[in-house]
Amino acid sequence: MKLSTTVAIVCMAILLISCASMKTPRSPFWDVDIDSFKDYVAQKEVADIEGIWDIGGYYTIGLLREGSGYIGFILDSVHDNWLPRMVKFKVETVDDSIRTIWYMLDHSIQIYEPIIWSYEMIFDRSLKISTHEPILLTDNLLIVGSSQLKRLDSKFPDTLIDLSADAEHIVNVVEEIHPIFIMEGMLEDDYSERRYEYLETTKSLSSIEEFQFATERYLVSLKDAHTSIIGNLPGGYVDAEFFYHDRVLYILDEQISPEQIEVLEIGGISVTSLLDVIDKHFYFENEAAKRLNYPFHARQEAILKLAGIEIPESGSIPITLLKDGEQAIIERTMTNSLTNEVQPDYIIRHEMIDDIFYIKLTSFVDGDHITPVVEEIEKAVQNGIWRFILDLRDNGGGNILIMMRLLDAWGITSQGYSDGGIHRISDPLREFHGNLLGIFYDEVDSVIREPNPEMDNPNNIFISVLTNGKTFSAAMLTAGVVQDGRLGNVIGEPSSNAPNSFTEIVPAPPTPILNYRIWVSTAYAMRADINADPNTLMPDILVPAEEALDTAVEYLRGLERE
Repeated sequence: MKLSTTVAIVCMAILLISCASMKTPRSPFWDVDIDSFKDYVAQKEVADIEGIWDIGGYYTIGLLREGSGYIGFILDSVHDNWLPRMVKFKVETVDDSIRTIWYMLDHSIQIYEPIIWSYEMIFDRSLKISTHEPILLTDNLLIVGSSQLKRLDSKFPDTLIDLSADAEHIVNVVEEIHPIFIMEGMLEDDYSERRYEYLETTKSLSSIEEFQFATERYLVSLKDAHTSIIGNLPGGYVDAEFFYHDRVLYILDEQISPEQIEVLEIGGISVTSLLDVIDKHFYFENEAAKRLNYPFHARQEAILKLAGIEIPESGSIPITLLKDGEQAIIERTMTNSLTNEVQPDYIIRHEMIDDIFYIKLTSFVDGDHITPVVEEIEKAVQNGIWRFILDLRDNGGGNILIMMRLLDAWGITSQGYSDGGIHRISDPLREFHGNLLGIFYDEVDSVIREPNPEMDNPNNIFISVLTNGKTFSAAMLTAGVVQDGRLGNVIGEPSSNAPNSFTEIVPAPPTPILNYRIWVSTAYAMRADINADPNTLMPDILVPAEEALDTAVEYLRGLERE
């Protein structure tokens, strides 16, 4: 198979950060007299790291130096399970390396320190980075790892923040790695203006959120849903469920109406203006991406504030609806979470549905857990099973090697199949991959692949792939291989990831100040069937995602083997 230039990777060794988690019944208490501590910090005439700090409105933290490190302990908390003097985090030096230990909401421990990563771990985008000492960004703003602390009851004046060093780092990384810069006609004419605006804006910021939004505006110019900065936006979400179609938002609420009701305004700002703000900061590759992301961003407190919406102290947001031809206003409060959905506790599982072999794959994370399923597929093929369902709904992608292992188990091989496209071979990419890929020759600046849909399916296997809007990256690519390679069909909803799009991300080193990571695409993929829709992987059978499995079973039961 020649589906991509990274499929030959088995593992890699790079120095990054681990996030080891372990349970402990309770965070330790620190032996400190709180009144004496408060008197001590009140007498300080020069702002330093020691002081009283706020974390997200949930914790009031006292921070004191201890030896070569720091202890952050609870002064007050909105959570009943956190008591005064409990240690919230500590920063210490271990073997000349900085290590940060955080005690999470449930008192579990997360330790951030340098380790050697495997290739599979590269796709765990939830890991944080914390390799340097706390940084006093301004007199009243402290960075500990990737967390922000704001000084409380400060006598020191607020000042603007200069994060241009982080912006320069991101621009340099993007321009050196991203393939758009070697593809004729892809880069927008106003890129230089966007670049200049980004570097200038980040010299004087009022908040870190402004830096995140400025970065998002810059990255939009790349027209790439994979390249992104990892940094959570603060705040909650409007407690309402929205649905998007054709530049219109609808609210879904049985208490209001069994029908979808059009939303005209949120917090006094028109939906049209709100969508324009979202478009300015995020790139969507197709309509499926808009249907998935507009309702999410329209609920985010940080996005609403960016659009000029003031969040009342009550936390209740007015929403103007168009109901039965007349306007009506409802109130919705803010919530700290979006969903109560329970995440699967497995990566892959399988079962037989009559004579149909069903596989549910939640993430493209390779490892020993894949092997038993691969072996069962091989046995099933040997026993004459030829109908398969590969359920990739809500699968965000990962290591494409899993697709290779599944195809091999089915006995499907390439006749020169290629998804087509271009892979940029930059010096940072050579360093990232080391000598693991024979394709990365010293004199090569890029590798071009010509689209070719030809596949060899000697066992006459038929695969129904189930997709929805969250089927992304390697998962979307796998569905495209089945469709373009004529190996079966796709059932469900379109993916929010365009078949012709930038892909194969690698992590750049963290930014020097905020310690943010940015993931950058190194390739541009084109689907193998050049006559198929390049923007949307349209299912062969279009049904609501929740009906996809039943539809696939019914279809396969009636299918005759060719």
